[in-house]
Amino acid sequence: MEALNQRVGDIEALVSVGRAIEGSEDDTIEGHTIRSALGASLSGLLGGPAFVGFRPTLNLWSKMRQSLNIPKYFDDTRFLSCLGPRHMADFYEAFNWKMFFMSQAGAGMHMHTDADRAHLYTLQLGGSKSWFLCRGNETRGVYSGRVDAFALENGEKFPLFAETQPRCYRTDLAAGEILYWHSDWWHQTYVDKNATSPSFSILSLFIDEDIIRLTSPKTGKPVFDLMKSHQYKRKKSANLEFPKKLNTCMKKWRNKVHRWDTIVNFMSLFGFSL
Repeated sequence: MEALNQRVGDIEALVSVGRAIEGSEDDTIEGHTIRSALGASLSGLLGGPAFVGFRPTLNLWSKMRQSLNIPKYFDDTRFLSCLGPRHMADFYEAFNWKMFFMSQAGAGMHMHTDADRAHLYTLQLGGSKSWFLCRGNETRGVYSGRVDAFALENGEKFPLFAETQPRCYRTDLAAGEILYWHSDWWHQTYVDKNATSPSFSILSLFIDEDIIRLTSPKTGKPVFDLMKSHQYKRKKSANLEFPKKLNTCMKKWRNKVHRWDTIVNFMSLFGFSL
């Protein structure tokens, strides 16, 4: 955290603040640098535990990642580099591809799924955070996100959740640990109310070959389509060339994966394996 503060602490940040454990609307506080936001007494501002999140720009993420040991598996530059430097910056502006979170003791994000159908990973930078995850087909058992997986009264309010829990996963991340999942999974976070320090973490979407291959069983069409993303619809880039470039790149990604799969299948017919 100290290394991150030294590199990016003086950069201005738009800070989103909320007590999202209840699914409440976020508040916004402007005029913070990253350093001042991380040091702010947000509980006093909101009257309860809170979290801070900011979306790094491409330049900011490039600086941040120098201080982080991100496994190569999560590096989707091999796909995104197709956009070129200028459109890469547009991409980071249009999508919440990377997010940095500070969560105070007692704060967390309510049960939800993400709509962009990419994989996600989180790297715990400091403190600890509890995670609860269920597959995307458990919507009924988590009551479409209304259940609080960390509450004690679930048995009375949400009886189906008791049947669902054994098929879900609960884990506690400590500093240096990584968790990843598919974006259609239900997930919820919580920082223990007795935690002695805030939780610091990075959350990131990423693309891999499996996401590119994913098709709808009903239509046979690709499921992963950033042009239809809810984030993209809300935050379209002012650069009119960007949508065309993004669409072209997605076609290239699919063609590249298709060619590779064709080669692998052809070789397997002759008894070769890679």
